Amino acid sequence: ETYAAPDKLIRLEVLGNVKQKRGTIFAIDINKQRRELKVNSSVYVGDRLFTGADGFMHLKMIDDARIDLRCNSEMVIDNYKMVRDGNASVIRLLKGSLHKVTGKIGKNITDRYEMRTPVATVGVRGTEYSLRVLQSHGCDGSVDVNTDGMFVKVDKGEIDLSNSAGDTSLEPGAALLVASN
Repeated sequence: ETYAAPDKLIRLEVLGNVKQKRGTIFAIDINKQRRELKVNSSVYVGDRLFTGADGFMHLKMIDDARIDLRCNSEMVIDNYKMVRDGNASVIRLLKGSLHKVTGKIGKNITDRYEMRTPVATVGVRGTEYSLRVLQSHGCDGSVDVNTDGMFVKVDKGEIDLSNSAGDTSLEPGAALLVASN
């Protein structure tokens, strides 16, 4: 896709597509334009993705990664590319929850993979994991006792967590509540 910016023409690379959706979901692009997302809608670098209280979206990315963005969530795609000398996946989960199955990015030592949150950054090695960040109500209506942090659970592979308090690794079956700074 291409579109005209005030001083240049920009070409956007498709990074993934919405494969399933439920309820209210939309994106705000790098030009602060809102677009409703439907099944088969594309997502791009710089997109800020939102799900409402009744919202859910399942994304399939260019590296075959899968992201389930759950209700009341906000996520930004900062960088996502597959190139010979350094694949990159840099995503920010600002609030809410997701479940991610990593794709090809993150398999090679030269790949850059970061899932950033306001609480900590997650790095992966062939992983399937879930995050819940700064969210007072779960998608099932449950209420958290502590909303000032991040809950992470590892299903497969291994993740590294890093914040101002230090670094730690989590293996399959591990779950951790990380307090916000």
